[in-house]
Amino acid sequence: CPINGDILQPESTHIDHYNLPFDQVCDAWLKNQNIEFVHSCLNDTSKDHVQVIEFASKSLKESFISFHNHNTNLRAVSKSANLSTLRRRKK
Repeated sequence: CPINGDILQPESTHIDHYNLPFDQVCDAWLKNQNIEFVHSCLNDTSKDHVQVIEFASKSLKESFISFHNHNTNLRAVSKSANLSTLRRRKK
């Protein structure tokens, strides 16, 4: 882990949006798409008592993925770094 030096294992690795937090990516995409309410572009369904929230259309999903991929930098970090050290830095 580049933050605390832990050896990364699949079960204890998180992905950090280090240049722009995920919630800010979402907010920027919504603004870019002129979407005022996030729920207007999502479908909320349930099957077998499991709630599933997904984009209302394939084009919205593809738009978000493209925006996300062009506007973020990601890095693998340890779970402990992501939930403690990095969280404190982002506040």
